[in-house]
Amino acid sequence: MTTLGLTGCDLSKTVLSQALKGFVRYFDTPSSNGSELTRISDRVLTFNWYFDRTLIIETDDGLVVIDSFTEHLTRALRKALDEAGITAPVNTLIYTHYHIDHTAGGSELEPENVICHRKCEEYWNQLPAEDVAGVLRPTQTVTGDRQLEIGGVEIDLVFLNRSHTDTMYAIHLPSEGVLFAADTVGLNVMLPAGGVDIYMPAYLAALDRLQTIDFDTFVSSHFGWGTKQEYIEAADLQRDGYRWAREALAQFGTDESGISMIQDEERFLAAFSFFYDEMEAKYGDWHGFDAMILNTFMNNIIAITVGS
Repeated sequence: MTTLGLTGCDLSKTVLSQALKGFVRYFDTPSSNGSELTRISDRVLTFNWYFDRTLIIETDDGLVVIDSFTEHLTRALRKALDEAGITAPVNTLIYTHYHIDHTAGGSELEPENVICHRKCEEYWNQLPAEDVAGVLRPTQTVTGDRQLEIGGVEIDLVFLNRSHTDTMYAIHLPSEGVLFAADTVGLNVMLPAGGVDIYMPAYLAALDRLQTIDFDTFVSSHFGWGTKQEYIEAADLQRDGYRWAREALAQFGTDESGISMIQDEERFLAAFSFFYDEMEAKYGDWHGFDAMILNTFMNNIIAITVGS
């Protein structure tokens, strides 16, 4: 059978290709394109290189950088700092977690110290050597909550165990009213792929914990930065998605004979329709809603179904 000159296989590929185009367009925003160094408090700046965003803290002993991401970001950061007249050396590089999309490129910064969770190296040692070749290894490892003092600035490492990994830290700067929490939420934006590598119970608990911290400015590791209220709204999206997925499963998940909705097209579509309508009413104008709503639905359904 052909349709408009395409075979069924070609048509499926065309439809999927269009969906991928929407996925790529999702990353095309003012806060996830190009690069920009921005001061957000007396001692703190943020720098984005396209989709990735880091934090730079000016201390009396030099700079502290949170997450190096890639050598492309760190080279661009070096140039941006020089152009801004910020010539202090990097005293410390802190990794928020072990994932290599956050931990490559550190050698470009030539930090005196590198700090991360103790278990990071266990993960790096299990990955192919070529994948971690660009990861600058730590000079100091930590566990649990930890308060650092570097060059007159208090830097609180807030441990978010198992939420994204079991090496996960948020960075709180009490004197600056700034919280940097990588891979937690995006402000006014649906999470890519509905949220990646999340253990839902610990993740939701981490969001609750971060909300109790006293801060004015929230910086995400991707997309933009903003106010605490915007963080709260972004965290509410994740809580709502989980709650509405549970309600969808309660209504449509299993019939009287014990057959799951994943084997019943009508109930499966009804569950998605319920979830979509609830989410669209509150978050339909958020960036990436159409591109990521199906992933958000499936991630929550799977997390609840398998207990992850």
